[in-house]
Amino acid sequence: MSAWQTVVEAMKAKSQVMDVLPIMEDDMAQKVLIAWPRVAITRTEPTTPLPDSDNAAWRWLWSGVEYDAQELAATAGIHIQMVRPKIDQLKGNRLIFPDGTISSVAADLLAAKTEESLRKMRGDDA
Repeated sequence: MSAWQTVVEAMKAKSQVMDVLPIMEDDMAQKVLIAWPRVAITRTEPTTPLPDSDNAAWRWLWSGVEYDAQELAATAGIHIQMVRPKIDQLKGNRLIFPDGTISSVAADLLAAKTEESLRKMRGDDA
């Protein structure tokens, strides 16, 4: 495993339940979250040394990452102008990762929201 992937995995391990609070009622952010793993991401590993602080290391991880904003907008079903702000929000809360994955707590939120919607659709009271 490369140093880059090792740092990504370390960041994933630091996910906390409270990370999802800012997007719990944000349908647009949730749509981008769902779309993120489905969009092609290209990256070049940084050539600079890994910084010491978590925040600097987070920026270091993202420094060589590129994605197609148009594809992301289409996949998420949102306007292209909203892609960057939502990506910034999800990155800032460490809910998406530069390897194209989402945090486990984000996945849990999406699963819970889906279950809730399905129950409502079926008319279940449980």
